[in-house]
Amino acid sequence: MNIDCQIRNMSSIHDSLSDVCVDQIMEGDNKVSCENCKVKTNTILRTAISTLPDMLVLSLKRFDLDFTTFETVKLNSRCEFGEELNMKQYTLQAKEVLEAAGEASASAAKKNKEEEESKSEAGSMMDLEESDTKDAAEEEDPLSALPDEDYEYKLAGVLVHAGVAQGGHYYSFIKDRTSAKWYRFDDEDVTPFDKSSIERECFGGTVKKETKYTNGQTHVVEQDQFANALMLFYEKVKPNKFASSEGEEKEASASSSTDDAPMEEEPKTEAIPSNLELTNGYNVFLPEVTKSNSTHSWQSFLLTNEFQSFVKEILNRCTGQHQNNVEDDSMDITPASSPSPDIPGSEMDTCRLGIVRMSLSFVFDVLFHLPLNKDVLDSWFKTFEQVFSSSIEITSMFVADLADRTRLVNENWIRAYTMECSEEKPRQTALKIFACAIASLLSKNAELELLERWMEAWKQQVEDRERLIASKRDHTASSFPTKLEATFRPLEDFEKIGVTATSVGIILSYISELIEVSPRYTQAYIDIPFFIRELATSGKSSLELELLRDAMVEARFIERLTCLALRHNSDEQVKETFPGSSVPADALEAITRKEVRSTNILMNNSEDRSDYATNLILLEAIGCLMGMPWVRKEPIFQETGESNRGRAIRTLTPRAIEALSILYEESKPNGAAGMTLNDIHQYLRDCSMRIPPQRIEQLFERHGVDVEGVDGGKVLDLNGFLVYHRELVNNSDDQVCFV
Repeated sequence: MNIDCQIRNMSSIHDSLSDVCVDQIMEGDNKVSCENCKVKTNTILRTAISTLPDMLVLSLKRFDLDFTTFETVKLNSRCEFGEELNMKQYTLQAKEVLEAAGEASASAAKKNKEEEESKSEAGSMMDLEESDTKDAAEEEDPLSALPDEDYEYKLAGVLVHAGVAQGGHYYSFIKDRTSAKWYRFDDEDVTPFDKSSIERECFGGTVKKETKYTNGQTHVVEQDQFANALMLFYEKVKPNKFASSEGEEKEASASSSTDDAPMEEEPKTEAIPSNLELTNGYNVFLPEVTKSNSTHSWQSFLLTNEFQSFVKEILNRCTGQHQNNVEDDSMDITPASSPSPDIPGSEMDTCRLGIVRMSLSFVFDVLFHLPLNKDVLDSWFKTFEQVFSSSIEITSMFVADLADRTRLVNENWIRAYTMECSEEKPRQTALKIFACAIASLLSKNAELELLERWMEAWKQQVEDRERLIASKRDHTASSFPTKLEATFRPLEDFEKIGVTATSVGIILSYISELIEVSPRYTQAYIDIPFFIRELATSGKSSLELELLRDAMVEARFIERLTCLALRHNSDEQVKETFPGSSVPADALEAITRKEVRSTNILMNNSEDRSDYATNLILLEAIGCLMGMPWVRKEPIFQETGESNRGRAIRTLTPRAIEALSILYEESKPNGAAGMTLNDIHQYLRDCSMRIPPQRIEQLFERHGVDVEGVDGGKVLDLNGFLVYHRELVNNSDDQVCFV
């Protein structure tokens, strides 16, 4: 049984239960029509519990509607509850006893009043004694006739919600039936719990927090306790007993019957068959719990570092890379007398490719949808980079599978990592792996020829489209196609030029479709240009890179991205050509469903950052497609994985060191041992930077090198220049270098 208990203006669970069982007088407009009298009359609406269950659940209504803001709010007010709970006063039996006692008391009072009126004013001592006896009898509790043990409950568990109405976390405190010990269940963590802490952890209310300042003053702030009980589970001390046969039921009814027969007989309930097996629910949910625990164990095993290393080893063995890993510290447990663990390339191709498919499914269907740190992602990228560079067979299979999945929705990896995956770093690493595989595949001459034919077909399709529009014979050709369509030329013409299915071409066509729908998805609005930028810069040779870039240019990627950046500000003809990329913002609001966030607690400035990131990545993608890879923004620092006083330690990236070294050599005089103080000032003026002179002097004092014959006696060498910038990225999030 579950009872909803009000929390607002209630100090304890007994106040809430009393409010549930309070009698209401239905009068005025709320009169109830009587079936016997056929008229509306005043009625008492009574709420009570007719039968108490073995397990009683009390749901505390902590979520309510704020009629001022019309938002859902959480009530964190204090509500006390005890380990023991007596439900006698909230039952139907108690109300009947109290009603009978009230009627008897009223009848006795009326009778006494009549007797007193008939007596004289001067009463005897005997009358006083009788009066005292009657008063004592009236003070007796009428509910004492009901045994307490039939209504006693003990607390068995508490469900706690920590957070606000719009979000939070659930955990439980549960009492073990065998040992009577309490435990805290918080996701996969189960820890012992002291029941004396229930008041602090579950009652709610306010808590005082002290803040001590350096000047010795203490500031005390009283704030709500956001973690409090949401549901209470009480177990009956004396469980209910059910009649096991008709004989027992008749015997029980006969023993409880009286001489006075009731006016209306209650409907008889069917007796519980003797062969019916009763259960407390443990055996019913045991298979489900066992299955859930097994699933959790398997998932925990699959996500361990050991299993990831195992999958990497499988990929290396399938490509013959394990022999090159001389620095690997893993132990080789293969017996000396056993055959070679290598899988033969010609005899076991099917088996080898099947193993690789299984490994790829684990990585892209499971692993990369989880929050992974940078070291793990970099390790997986290097593994796939080695696999693609060593086995053109596996690369062809992977890219072909990637292209074949574009026809699907559920297992479409490109769609998953541009629109659905919520983890930013894993999804960008996955897109980089896809781009690396496509670039590696283009080292195959056959794939290069297929891509060239695909480009020729695109050119012919564009020419046919422009000719049809010019002749005004086709009014439906205003929008630019996203893939090769046979409707623009006869099928035999395609066969003449030898157009065959190419995995890279299918993927590029699918990316064109994603660009058209990307304005509807915030994530795709960023990650699709990111994928295009990686494709435009991932070629291993100039020929492969140029051909892949030309193919994307031929498919009008530059125009599509430009229209995506300008949106409704694009030219009218461009809007007609790329209608999906140029959807205005007001139209998107009408056709898309945004997440509703009704509290300032969860609000942030992610929209501004995403707009900035989107515009930047779009410009980088367009620049890389136009053969200008230097427009690509490179990070100047990376985290080392270590920390100092809780702050992550950063270091300069190799590309940043390379760029700063070039900048240093261009800024110092030719042949000089380093940059002097005047050189630094000139460098700052050239960069339009204003640094306080005291800061520059501190720079020379800390990182300068003594050199004779130089004004000031010190110069800043390359090492000091780099050390300064390394310290700067660890101390400042905004200014990372002089430029």
